[in-house]
Amino acid sequence: MRFTRFLLNFGVHAAVIMLLALLFAIAFSFEEILDVMQSGMCPAAPTDIPPYRCTTGEYVMTRVWFNPWTLPFNLVLVLTISALYPGLMYLIRKLKAMKRFQ
Repeated sequence: MRFTRFLLNFGVHAAVIMLLALLFAIAFSFEEILDVMQSGMCPAAPTDIPPYRCTTGEYVMTRVWFNPWTLPFNLVLVLTISALYPGLMYLIRKLKAMKRFQ
């Protein structure tokens, strides 16, 4: 029972960390995502890839999140959020405890 609860908590926290990292990555390329939403075309890539038709989800997954050039940045982002997340949770718990005693 205790191990199951640990796994559930770990899964929830891991999902929150991944969601935060994805939101940061989307925020960094928000203008390009808006362009794709409006035109329905992925912009040209730096190498030999011309503009082509794509959906917003395809653009986010292939160019923003899992692109070989952005994947290292996203991994660093996930690791940074993972390092800061326990401290943030500790701070939130302390603030809740302080609010209860006021």
